[in-house]
Amino acid sequence: MSGVVLAAGVVAVGVIGNPVAGSTVSAGPSAAAPASTLESQGSFGAAIATVSVDTVLGSTHYTVLADATDAALTLTLPAAAGCARRIYNIKKIDASANAVTVEGDGAETIDGAANYPLPAQWNCVQIQCNGTAWFILQEMA
Repeated sequence: MSGVVLAAGVVAVGVIGNPVAGSTVSAGPSAAAPASTLESQGSFGAAIATVSVDTVLGSTHYTVLADATDAALTLTLPAAAGCARRIYNIKKIDASANAVTVEGDGAETIDGAANYPLPAQWNCVQIQCNGTAWFILQEMA
C-alpha cells in the first residue's frame, strides 16, 4: 500500500497488487485507527450514468439512472461468475408507462427470478453478486 499527502490531514491511499489479508485502509482527515477493512472519513464518490437504450451493465457502472421516456428498456446484468461482490444501484427516472426491466445474464436469476421490473418513476433496486447469483439488497417501489 502507498499513501500520498494531498493536503493537511488528507491522505490518498492506493493498493497495488493484492493487499495483505487482514489489512485495513482508511482515507480522510481522521487520525483514528480504522475499525473496518475500509473506512472513509469523508464523502464518497461513485460512477453514475443515465441510459435510455438497452444496456449490458459492466465494471464501469455503479448507479444507473434509467430513462424509458421513448421506449421500454432492458438492463442486463453481466455473468455472475466474473462479478463477485459487485453492486449496482438502478433507478427509473421518467414518468412514462414504459417499463425498465433488469435481467440476469442468460439463465441467471435475481433473487431466484428471471428479471426485476421497475414499472414506475422513482422505483429503484440495489443488487449485489456473490459470484454465482445476483441478490436484491434494497428496493423501493
